[in-house]
Amino acid sequence: MTKRLILFDNDGTLYQIPRVFFNTVMDNIYSGIIKATGKSMEDVLRENKALKEKYKTDLTARAFSKEYGFDLERFNSHIYENINPSDLEVSRDQKLESLLGSLEGEKVIYTNNHTTLARKILNSLGIEGLFEDVIGVDQLDYFSKPSSQSFQLVSEKVGLSNFDEVFFVEDKGINLKPARELGVKTVLVGSGKDPGREYADFLIPTIYELRGVIQ
Repeated sequence: MTKRLILFDNDGTLYQIPRVFFNTVMDNIYSGIIKATGKSMEDVLRENKALKEKYKTDLTARAFSKEYGFDLERFNSHIYENINPSDLEVSRDQKLESLLGSLEGEKVIYTNNHTTLARKILNSLGIEGLFEDVIGVDQLDYFSKPSSQSFQLVSEKVGLSNFDEVFFVEDKGINLKPARELGVKTVLVGSGKDPGREYADFLIPTIYELRGVIQ
């Protein structure tokens, strides 16, 4: 019997991200940074891009923690523990639950979110129990997709070489690149206009068409 692993991104792949989601999360992050650094909101917004470039990260909190020396894990734990999923407008999806439950193989979430936030979202969708593991950026030394370091770390964590068949399902084509280079079967969820679609072996408009790819 083929031993299969299916890696899933979370935001934008398993559900459409409500506009309020990004605003709520970033508001919490900015408020936390202001408290940790004593900076004004104006200062934080002005420094954000430069610090992310300086420390070569897409993660605002990581960039500021490196610059100002506060404990990133304690910061993130506090931020994400205080986010209420109902404020993010994410709700149960029985169709998604049925789809995921019908797929054979181990299923693991691989996300640039913090694990605490990812689990809250999955619980709100009603699907957390369908995954063997949830791996957030905090478990990957804060290396985020699409970096090769991020995929290398997640590969080691799940024991990628122990599986006969591996799929990676994402809504951003560029994030598929490191996986495809290692022979993973890549699935891009979206309209097909993604500039990174060249890294996808399969293209589906929404997650609900996944059964047409993974039998």
